Amino acid sequence: MRLLNTTTLKLEEFFSDHVPKYAILSHRWEKEEVAFQDLLNGVGVSMAGYAKITGCCAQAISDGWQYAWVDSCCIDKSSSAELSEAINSMFKWYRNAQVCYVYLSDVPTGYATSLDPTNPNSTGSSKFLRSKWFTRGWTLQELLAPATVVFYDQEWVRMGTRADLESLLSFITGIQDFANFETACVAQKMSWASERETTRVEDKAYCLMGLFDVNMPPLYGEGENAFLRLQLEILSKSDDESIFAWTEEMGHALKTGLLARSPLAFKNCGNIEIGAVSKIFRMERPPYSMTNKGLRMEHFLVASPNPEVTDSLSLLNCKRAGTADYLAVFLFTDAESHFSRGYADELFELDLIEERKHITRKTLYIKQQTAVPGPFDRKRTIFSISLGNSMWHGFSVWKYYFASILDEWREGGGEFSGSTLIGRGSKAALSLINNHGETFAVVIGYGKNSAMKMRIFENFHRIEGLFALFDSEPVNAYDFNKLKTLQSGKEVSVYVNLDDRSEPGKLLHEVDISLRETVTKSGFWGPVNE
Repeated sequence: MRLLNTTTLKLEEFFSDHVPKYAILSHRWEKEEVAFQDLLNGVGVSMAGYAKITGCCAQAISDGWQYAWVDSCCIDKSSSAELSEAINSMFKWYRNAQVCYVYLSDVPTGYATSLDPTNPNSTGSSKFLRSKWFTRGWTLQELLAPATVVFYDQEWVRMGTRADLESLLSFITGIQDFANFETACVAQKMSWASERETTRVEDKAYCLMGLFDVNMPPLYGEGENAFLRLQLEILSKSDDESIFAWTEEMGHALKTGLLARSPLAFKNCGNIEIGAVSKIFRMERPPYSMTNKGLRMEHFLVASPNPEVTDSLSLLNCKRAGTADYLAVFLFTDAESHFSRGYADELFELDLIEERKHITRKTLYIKQQTAVPGPFDRKRTIFSISLGNSMWHGFSVWKYYFASILDEWREGGGEFSGSTLIGRGSKAALSLINNHGETFAVVIGYGKNSAMKMRIFENFHRIEGLFALFDSEPVNAYDFNKLKTLQSGKEVSVYVNLDDRSEPGKLLHEVDISLRETVTKSGFWGPVNE
């Protein structure tokens, strides 16, 4: 480890247990930073970044420290071996420092006295929280690792310690307990880094290695794969399943693996905490392992009560603070014991008492493939159901249901706009009734077995007939028109059309229900015009 002699401003090298006490600098890299070679050949003294070095050393001398460490000039970045060692050791170097000086070059001097740690809107606090230092990836570990952290403005005027400013720092960073940050779950720690930036995409992973106490060789040029490697390293020594509790908008790509592509996917995970699933089910899970079939794990799966739905929810051993429901992610079944994650933009919350009868334990193989287009996205089917002239015949909606992602039916869940019911789900159903007690029901959705669909609606067992409009998943634009004659002689017509505003993964169905007095002889399902 190289250190700057704070008096001579010369570099000195130390090994293993012979490293003296030192101060360490945390800063944001700007123009003309003094590199290792610049300091050796004397060019550094004329560079803009030299003032930062002399300021750090002057403060260290004032505090009684003979040595200081500055990342820009104490690492020979021309040596890949040395750079790799430094990246893997940086968290430890900050932790072992006697004090860390945080230099905020974009905070003008004169605001230290007006900085109110309990009020983000005070003049000094406002200047402090807008510093770009809080937006950088590497500065997260520099904030957390050292025992003592002191903040200075651009003229090296002291603004306060981490302990002094803890309330304000929590407001800025989302970190609630600096003294015990290591006890936070993986998802929480990732959330702290989610919106921080690095110059190189690989550094989004490398700057977090110390925070998770893992090591891996840096490979610049690997891009997003660096973050995948980081997660695999975390999994190799931790059973913290909150690492899977991320969300990300995938566009038209509906399938992906269980690992996130960047820390940004954990943006909304600041309140996630570890649960006690193994204790609840009295079963310990075997360790994860990486195989040629993908990541192997044993998970608790929540299967649909509908036997036609082979997809499942994978129960995670984590939940949001203050809630009893556990989090889960949706898994598509690609083949026997081979799964991929779907609906990556959402985490599902499960009541274990309610879902316990549907939970099974299964060995999974999940490939971390690049996000690929998936099957029709039933959850994002939007139904706009117009009651049409049925209202003229005295009919009104009695009950309505929308099916969840696993075909679990729940009453309600939609909303009326005039004479139109709008809702979202894998299927929809509504029953209409008039003043004479005459009823009929409409089912709109997908499935292979219409009898099965009728069994689902035990609530509708006294109703004259069910319309099951779609018997398979749509491929392109289509329309359906189905008829049914009620015992009273009225003929019910249901017309369904795929709206032009639909897009892959987000289909909008326009459904029109109408009645007429004409009696038409037809089969149970009526004629179909496609």
